[in-house]
Amino acid sequence: KNQDPTEPIKNEDLAVNLAQFSQVEQLADINKKLGSGGLSDSASLAAFLGREVLVQGDSLEVTQGSAGSLFFELPSSVSNASIEILDGNGSVVAQKELGALGAGRQVVGLDDVNIADGSYSVNVTAQTLSGETFSPVVNSGGVVTGFIPGLDPTLLIGNREVKAADIKLVSA
Repeated sequence: KNQDPTEPIKNEDLAVNLAQFSQVEQLADINKKLGSGGLSDSASLAAFLGREVLVQGDSLEVTQGSAGSLFFELPSSVSNASIEILDGNGSVVAQKELGALGAGRQVVGLDDVNIADGSYSVNVTAQTLSGETFSPVVNSGGVVTGFIPGLDPTLLIGNREVKAADIKLVSA
């Protein structure tokens, strides 16, 4: 539109313009990666190594006999609580009775549960002092053993891949 048809662009000018467009595109890509944490992911993910994390969700990964921990919140004291560990078919493969528990955050280690390595889901059932039964929201935990950097970085808890965004708590 703005070019004079009697004086077309010179080859040198065209090459310079193309190079400038390429540089702008590369800078925009770098800026996008910086904005999303793409270039600094390895350093930030490495900080999780060896730390226990609380992960959103009720799935559980058993690796080398270690099932990690479960975390749940009780709004009030309960007369009894129990944990059921379910396989992929929904069958109960292990159960753990917890007895009476006070209100607040509960942390339950599962390394004493003897089940084969694999992926499981967990169900916690609690009974209030007045006899009502409810299932609190359950979160699983474990020690971060590795990470996979990239555009959608993940942490490894045993063989389980977990998105960094799903982590709710990190402890030493």
